[in-house]
Amino acid sequence: MELFTIKDLSFAYSREELALEDCSLSVQEGELVLLLGSSGSGKTTFLKQLKPQLTPSGYRKGEVLYCGMPLSQVPAEQSAMEIGYLFQNPEHQIVTDKVWHEMAFGMENRGFCQREMELKMGEISSYFGIQEWFHSRVEELSGGQKQILNLAAILTMGPKVILLDEPTSQLDPIATRRFLQMLRQIKEELGITILLSEHHIEEVFHMADKIAVLEQGKLTYFGAAREGTQTLWQQNRQDLLPVSARVAFSLNSGQKEKFLPPLTVGEARRWLQKNEFTYSGSRQETVGQANGKKEWAIYLREVYFRYERQEPDVLQHLSLKVSQGECFGILGGNGTGKTTLLRLLGGDVKPYAGKVKKNGVTAYLPQNPQSMFSRESVEEELEGMEPERMTQFHMTPLMSRHPYDLSGGEQQRLALLLLLKREPDILLLDEPTKGLDEEAKQALQVLFAELQREGKTILIVSHDVEFVAQCTDRCGLLFDGQLMGTAPTREFFLTNQFYTTSLRRMTKGILKDMVLEKEVLVYGGNAVL
Repeated sequence: MELFTIKDLSFAYSREELALEDCSLSVQEGELVLLLGSSGSGKTTFLKQLKPQLTPSGYRKGEVLYCGMPLSQVPAEQSAMEIGYLFQNPEHQIVTDKVWHEMAFGMENRGFCQREMELKMGEISSYFGIQEWFHSRVEELSGGQKQILNLAAILTMGPKVILLDEPTSQLDPIATRRFLQMLRQIKEELGITILLSEHHIEEVFHMADKIAVLEQGKLTYFGAAREGTQTLWQQNRQDLLPVSARVAFSLNSGQKEKFLPPLTVGEARRWLQKNEFTYSGSRQETVGQANGKKEWAIYLREVYFRYERQEPDVLQHLSLKVSQGECFGILGGNGTGKTTLLRLLGGDVKPYAGKVKKNGVTAYLPQNPQSMFSRESVEEELEGMEPERMTQFHMTPLMSRHPYDLSGGEQQRLALLLLLKREPDILLLDEPTKGLDEEAKQALQVLFAELQREGKTILIVSHDVEFVAQCTDRCGLLFDGQLMGTAPTREFFLTNQFYTTSLRRMTKGILKDMVLEKEVLVYGGNAVL
């Protein structure tokens, strides 16, 4: 049965520019469809066309059918209950203060009886393992728990379809895998249809029945996921493929015309072993190089911090020294204090014990880029900015737009540019790659290298393991209030099992000491690229 049928759908926020153009596809009941595309390609706009309560104002033509009926004619009560929507920021969806009340909120508004509400909450809480924090305050939850709570609250309404817009963008790698596994579970066990926009391609591509690729509002591919890898490779859209597929395509060198690549770490390991790719050549260090500078830029010694006198310490016994011109990465789970550490360095909060010293002007990029916007257009926000910087971050076509009308990735790029306008010596960046596509991440990596050559110091808090592996000199894991295992980047990622790159997990024990994808392409087996 076709759940959604979309025919020649076009949409524009203003008459000058189309956000979607002549998109046509159909979604079968029980499918998982993965939406892929660059930042600003129209993924969020597309998803919101399928949820009447969230459809933005603008100019639309074409047809959207839900269960054979025009979506505009579906009763509001029915679409509200049957079509669930999960935002990328869990904070934007939570409306109450207690976990149990958040789960009950939607049912209360739609007149469920007390017995039915209690039964649904008990059943779904048991299914998701929420019973242990059922009576907790929402503010006490980690980011991953909040997103699970949002998903559980949607399921209490008995949806037929769930639309998810970058749901793991604020989750750490382990919480991301758990959340996506849970999503796969409800799809397979409950038969719920899922349309998902997600930048964590490594963790989700293999789950998809079909992929839909959007580029500048146009649908460039819609079809089976594994078969679609060939099309993406031929279209030079390697950035939309998992690293396992990219490596396999490169090592295969196009010798097999209908080659279907591995899509998971396990499949890739078996493929490498079957084809007997082995390490050859000399090792060259490509990440984690010492910058040779000894003058410090950030110095913390035995720092302790808590938000309230009676609460436990968020940071304790924490020491860190970052050299001038160094790029330092901090990883760790949700709720471990990473943002608190940046706020402390930025001067927003102060420790109750220990020393905090900074050598230079500091600028802080928060997780929510909207907090940095104060003007009516991108052009006004970037007044006085060097044209080269704006071109580098692809902001020139967006100059007339209001900052709040940009996609999540576009807002992140704008916020980074505003940060650079202050000409800081030290940049404190909280999830700087959130919402960015691969092209934008590469541009950011180039920018970081330029800033380091200028003597700028960069401290990154990020869940993006792959990005941290490519651009930092040293890393540490924040756990139990302090930094653990601080080491040069290569050493850090070679040591870890979970907080490491997909490439490392693919090649461990098969190809020697590989961390980055480009290392396999240069040194692995018979490949000479």
